[in-house]
Amino acid sequence: MFSKPDKNDNWIKISKTEVESLPLHAQQLIVNYCLFDEEQYFVPDYGFKKIDVSLFLNHSDTPNIMSIQEGDYFEAIRDIQSGEELFVDYGEIVDGE
Repeated sequence: MFSKPDKNDNWIKISKTEVESLPLHAQQLIVNYCLFDEEQYFVPDYGFKKIDVSLFLNHSDTPNIMSIQEGDYFEAIRDIQSGEELFVDYGEIVDGE
């Protein structure tokens, strides 16, 4: 298990159009580290001063990590070798394409 949700953490919903109007460095942070659906990004209300390990998980149709409670927790579903990239199926976390 990687991270327990903090009851005080909240996500700010920002439309994709709003993100496109931000300075390039802010767009890159949001696009690279935030979950999204068809219409919006979900940005942590505490900003990027505290980054959860879940933001470093990448997508795969054959993941080695699984989402618990729609991304509140993550668990390894097989042994993971040192240095191996961590993968989760994004479809388990966010509805949409």
